Amino acid sequence: MNFSKFSFSAFLIFILTFQACLKGDFDKPETPFANITPDKIVSLTEVINLIKANEAVKINLEKYIEVVVVADDKSGNFYKTLIVKDLNGDRGISVSIDETDLHAKYPVGQGVYIYLKDLYIGLYEGLPTLGAAPDAASQGRVARIPAGLIKTLFFTGKSGLSVTPRKVNFSDLKPELFNTLIEMEGFEFKTATPTTTYADNNPVNPLSVNHTLTNCSGNEIVLRNSGFAEFAGQIVPQGNGKIVAVYSYFRNAAQLFIRDTRDLDFTGKRCIEQSAGNRVRVSELRSLFSNGTTTPPAGFVQGVVISDASTGNIVGQNMVIQDDQSGIVLRFSSNHNVPLGKEVRVLLSGATMSEFSGLLQLATLPNANLSVVGDGVLPTPREITVSQLGNKAFESTLAIIKNAELSGGATYGSNGGNITIADGTGTAILFTRSSASFAGTALPTGKVNVTGIVSRFNNPQIQIRNTSDVTGGQPPVDPPTGGINENFNGLTDNQDINLPGWLNVAVVGTGKWVKKSFQGDGFAEARSFQDASPNRECWLVTPEVDATKHSTLTFDSEMAFYVHDGLTVWATSNFTGDVTTTNWTQLNPKLAGKTNANYERVASGNVDIKSFGSKARVAFQICGFECHQYHYLWDR
Repeated sequence: MNFSKFSFSAFLIFILTFQACLKGDFDKPETPFANITPDKIVSLTEVINLIKANEAVKINLEKYIEVVVVADDKSGNFYKTLIVKDLNGDRGISVSIDETDLHAKYPVGQGVYIYLKDLYIGLYEGLPTLGAAPDAASQGRVARIPAGLIKTLFFTGKSGLSVTPRKVNFSDLKPELFNTLIEMEGFEFKTATPTTTYADNNPVNPLSVNHTLTNCSGNEIVLRNSGFAEFAGQIVPQGNGKIVAVYSYFRNAAQLFIRDTRDLDFTGKRCIEQSAGNRVRVSELRSLFSNGTTTPPAGFVQGVVISDASTGNIVGQNMVIQDDQSGIVLRFSSNHNVPLGKEVRVLLSGATMSEFSGLLQLATLPNANLSVVGDGVLPTPREITVSQLGNKAFESTLAIIKNAELSGGATYGSNGGNITIADGTGTAILFTRSSASFAGTALPTGKVNVTGIVSRFNNPQIQIRNTSDVTGGQPPVDPPTGGINENFNGLTDNQDINLPGWLNVAVVGTGKWVKKSFQGDGFAEARSFQDASPNRECWLVTPEVDATKHSTLTFDSEMAFYVHDGLTVWATSNFTGDVTTTNWTQLNPKLAGKTNANYERVASGNVDIKSFGSKARVAFQICGFECHQYHYLWDR
């Protein structure tokens, strides 16, 4: 039995509803701001000083604050919030209002008088916030000011006031700057590929995204962007430069919010380019190591990425690049997302050269050393024979072996991923990681041409990037008659899974498994967040299968924003048709959990279900309480 990758991840999604017009009653005349005399105005500093930890404080002042709007909700990156600054001082405050389209009345540069009597001030997840009296939903924090009170509390002053950000260095950042507009030089997105967007503007589940900004001194700060921002789907700039943003705070960390993309001027050279020095050829690095050098010279290496991170057949921290006729493995301190075919520049500072099981790699590379130059041109694979795989000149380069045969298993992942490749000149290993998206794909038979990366694990081997690297041969037969290999691609996105022979049932709550897709790859999703009854339990049960003939279950799992171990896998030999009355046996596959990185795929391993006989069924059960997790079932 060959199951699709079963992944689960967990994260919170905040669904915001935007409306087209202001609900507040703004057609009544306001009190002229000229009637607000200086003796009725209090400084924002005095108001902020009223804040107490873990308490919303009522402001018993029959006075006003005189402020100017420095950030509004026009782009959608701020929601039901205005950021205002004291017109006569340096402090700023976040004003929480139960209203949308606030920019129509209170755009950036608008002077405003806010009447303080009966308003409250407190910390919202650590951020000073002005609002209304706490209610049950606000859990002791200030609540949003009702839209109906706007006309009695907010009075417009002069329009078109100058809003100038305060120029600061990273070392200047301190709590007194929260809710103010600041400007910093020399920053860039720590990870910025040609496909990196500000946020996820998926129309079904828009997601806010935290990006890390860094400067050339290694200082870092989070830039948070809403999935509902009008610029959410735009590509982030890949250069270095100036940022204007609202300095904010959430729970235990400072963060930045831009008003729109005009607040970024990242057109300069990235840090790596500013300090790169001279280019070092890969062939030079290899030669130096052969002569005993383990520390590369100063400078940078540049080449085209010939490995494919998207298919999972390479460790997430690793990348293979090739320049001209030489290639090398790069190992970074954490996973990267640079796709196949991009040209990259990598600063050599901090790196070491070493061999891992005989394979030369440039290791201990900080991810900050990595810069994407642009689209590269993949090198033409050199035609070699199996007997030449051990030639160091070909190591970590693209090669093609023609008229070869593959044996040693039914799928690429069989036998621990060690498939034999033979072409008459010798035999070697065609290696496939268990987490590769094609590990469960059946091998073609007959003569084939194999394009791949020449590698080594004690002995020479070759690794393909995806199944299109293998051409010719006879069409594979996968799986044998009676097995199950479901990829969900024939179903409609965002609809409950409904397949012949499968059972998709919600025992507690209303949410079931739903079909989704990512980059054309289908998967099933189960979630409890925003379920009508989030204290939920749902099951996805396979059709009956003869486990005496198809006895192996395989899948992958993923996790993100861990809450608890909500995924369990079960099997039975006597399914009653009702998951609650069936006698289930819990299986023990490897599952992603608390110790895994977010979205790290964990292979289940080969789970033996032969003992469940000719009428076996497998079930995937989700959660037993409100876990706010998503769980995915992928093609494998």
